[in-house]
Amino acid sequence: SGDVSTTLNQPTQESATELSVADTVLPVDGGRRARRLAAEAAAHAAPAAPVPVAKVKSARRPVIPIPRPSRRTGVIPPAWSFATSALTGVAVLTLGFVVLITVGSSLQAGRDQQVLYSQLREQLANAVAPVSAVTAEGSALEPGAPVAILSIPQVGVDHVVVEGTASADTMSGPGHRRDTVLPGQAGVSVVFGRQAAYGGPFGRIGELAVGDEFTATTGQGVATFRVDDVRRAGDPQPTPLEPGAGRLTLTSAAGTPYLPDATIRVDASVVSTSVDGIEQTEGPFPASARGITAASLPASERAMGTDSSQLFALVLWAQLFLICVLAFTWARERWGRWQAWTVGLPVLIAVGWAVSGQLTLLLPNLI
Repeated sequence: SGDVSTTLNQPTQESATELSVADTVLPVDGGRRARRLAAEAAAHAAPAAPVPVAKVKSARRPVIPIPRPSRRTGVIPPAWSFATSALTGVAVLTLGFVVLITVGSSLQAGRDQQVLYSQLREQLANAVAPVSAVTAEGSALEPGAPVAILSIPQVGVDHVVVEGTASADTMSGPGHRRDTVLPGQAGVSVVFGRQAAYGGPFGRIGELAVGDEFTATTGQGVATFRVDDVRRAGDPQPTPLEPGAGRLTLTSAAGTPYLPDATIRVDASVVSTSVDGIEQTEGPFPASARGITAASLPASERAMGTDSSQLFALVLWAQLFLICVLAFTWARERWGRWQAWTVGLPVLIAVGWAVSGQLTLLLPNLI
């Protein structure tokens, strides 16, 4: 028991000794050392209080959220931007060509027919409609001028025939081949018409049957024709005409629309002619001078001919379209996507429409 009491009282005696020392030193250094010794004695005498768990948890380092990476990881390379713009331009050009050749061409041909009909009706009323492929001054008729009204009710044809058979001429309606006489005159007259594009006026002439009759109105009067034959590839040629007889040959493409692989011809003989509704004769009108000879007829005006003279204009329009694509690419980088689309899309459509129009001029004249 004596040892236990000695052990229990030992800290108290040490504390008293330290306090006495502090009291002894206090007058010398002003109490600073005493306070330090007293603090150290208190630290040895009382155990440190445990830190609450809540304070330990709160003392942890705060979690810093990692920012999400931006969707736009970098600037689009110029080559890739141009590639996307070029693909957009090609898509606009392709769509414009398809719409033009299928829908727009029919609307254009319908408008041209209205204008041509008004011109020819006025000429017929004033007795100045063409009666020859040569004008009074001795020059050939201007290509695209109206020369006749062809009416074939069996296949829905009621069109104004224009002078010339090049692609640009048959866009407006059936075209009269310039090295032949006008419809209803003595001799062989040839008229070309498209199968599908620009209204496809001759798309159904293959449905005509031998014996069907139709009419053609010119400055000389009205000629009535009777179908003699419908010829396709490999069929024999018609017999030569007798002196003073007249024949009209209708020519168009045959096969898949827009992708023909042959031609079709309908031969019809003149059975009667009339002037102002009064029948004059059973034969054709007198023949007139021809614009050009068969030997001088350009290849672009023959069956399935193409007009290569329009290639230069196509190149110019294609260059303008490429410039528009480059400008559209620049606008996307500088202005932004939607601003570029708002300004650039109408321009691309307009120029693409012009390029498509030039492309149709390079197609065969009977498609």
